Amino acid sequence: MQRQNKVEEVKLHNHLTKRIDPTTLLDPMYLEIMSESDLENHPFFDEKEFEKPSVNSKPAEKLIYLLRSSDYTELHKEIQEYKSEDFISNVAGMIKVFAEKYVKLNF
Repeated sequence: MQRQNKVEEVKLHNHLTKRIDPTTLLDPMYLEIMSESDLENHPFFDEKEFEKPSVNSKPAEKLIYLLRSSDYTELHKEIQEYKSEDFISNVAGMIKVFAEKYVKLNF
């Protein structure tokens, strides 16, 4: 994704990857766009007050909002507002990159 200039998506991906498994080794290329400190403290994700992104917000902002849902019913309700081809495409791309890179699945 970084080679495709999807900088915000890469930052989010790296931050979430480290949150899920702190032992995961990231491609050192991430240091070109973010510091170790940025990796640990994602300014958008770690905000205490979190406003609901609009339908026109960046896909990464919408995804972070959805990841903060506390239960399935809430998530299901909220995701209906963001259902669009570009959003679904973006999230699918993130999953594909993750699967190819870390799970070694080929699509």
